[in-house]
Amino acid sequence: MAKHKLVEAGVADPEEVQAQLADVSSRLETLEAQKHVLQQRQLKLQAIEASRKPLLAEVETLKQRLRKTDGEITETRRQIGRDESLLTPILISKIGVQHNSYRPNDVRIIE
Repeated sequence: MAKHKLVEAGVADPEEVQAQLADVSSRLETLEAQKHVLQQRQLKLQAIEASRKPLLAEVETLKQRLRKTDGEITETRRQIGRDESLLTPILISKIGVQHNSYRPNDVRIIE
């Protein structure tokens, strides 16, 4: 309908209209090229994101394993401390070390 009004109204300067159409066409081509570039960039970003998700999951798995291992190390250290406190009196009586000078890491039992 707008096209008919333009035709009915007549064109005062056809060259001006042609120049405006060429300008609009050029801007449209530029915008379409920008759109294509942005679409390509979007596809690349989506691919990066898709490859990143498994890596993030692996990082989380490794963090969980580290927390578990840290807990196990802490528990092992506690157990070593309990074992040393139980063994200290036995080792002192067997090797004759005075209680005040005994340090568990200094004793080596030779079989």
